[in-house]
Amino acid sequence: MSVSVEIIDFYRPVSNSKNLYISGIFTNELNEAQITAVLYESCCPFGLLHEVQVFPGVKITKATSKLKVKEDSMSYYAFVKFYSYHDAQKARVWLCKNLTVGSQPCKVSFATRTKVTDAGHILYAGRCQELANFYLGFNGWTTAILRLQEDKESEGTSLMGPHGEGHSLTGPLPQPLQAGVRRVRFFCLLELSFPRQGLSTQGFGAWEETYAAQDPSSKATAILKARKRSLQRALEEAFSRCLLVAVGGRKVSVEIDTTRCDPLSHPHLAALTHEEGLQVTELEAEPQCPEEGTTPDPHTTHATDDVNLHILQELEDN
Repeated sequence: MSVSVEIIDFYRPVSNSKNLYISGIFTNELNEAQITAVLYESCCPFGLLHEVQVFPGVKITKATSKLKVKEDSMSYYAFVKFYSYHDAQKARVWLCKNLTVGSQPCKVSFATRTKVTDAGHILYAGRCQELANFYLGFNGWTTAILRLQEDKESEGTSLMGPHGEGHSLTGPLPQPLQAGVRRVRFFCLLELSFPRQGLSTQGFGAWEETYAAQDPSSKATAILKARKRSLQRALEEAFSRCLLVAVGGRKVSVEIDTTRCDPLSHPHLAALTHEEGLQVTELEAEPQCPEEGTTPDPHTTHATDDVNLHILQELEDN
């Protein structure tokens, strides 16, 4: 008996094999938000959903009504995206026979979209955590902030977007600062670990915000937002290097994508380490591994976790 193996990454799902197309939704009693809630409740038992999209179709009239549908009913169609194509397949089989929204059973098939708009987009930090928790559990992964630092070189050109919004420093070309406007920029280096697998990887994030030079409260808000966003970007990049390997739809393990570039080679981080004079030296001897059967000091581990948890909570609260 063959065992199915599926690889799930931390990018927005774009494959048609993970995207269900639902048509034949006719109702004049439910609006789009209510239909979305019905579809979500019907599909979520089969696996974690990325999103449910509902779109209006045409209004049913005598000329267009070939089905047993009330006149003046609105038609709708929807797309339901799963992270796993195995989950999408199970959902399709069940929904084809059991899904009814409005006056008659719906038609369910795999989408046939040819235009891909979200290809290569990393999931937002909240979605990354949701996906990791679903497959690995709340204790299946941990994070540690290695560096969270402000870039003191705040003069000169800004890397803000053309409309002055916050920016992750990976988008448009530098823009000159306006008169009376200052910027604050933060960099974050974060380690993402998977204790059960004994694996870890790092992620680098950067973000900047502008504020009015004459408004102290504006500066405080900009600092808090830049810190929080740089942490989120670092978490997203760290998760983007990870792959979930689902075997038989039950057992899930983690692998690190070693083809991705090392976050320590990021030019912004390299510039910071160069300014601080940090060096990497060779060891005179190989580091000694702890003896088999020994465990790390729980007091040290708990202290580190408490510090990281405090920083994360502080950023979330602000």
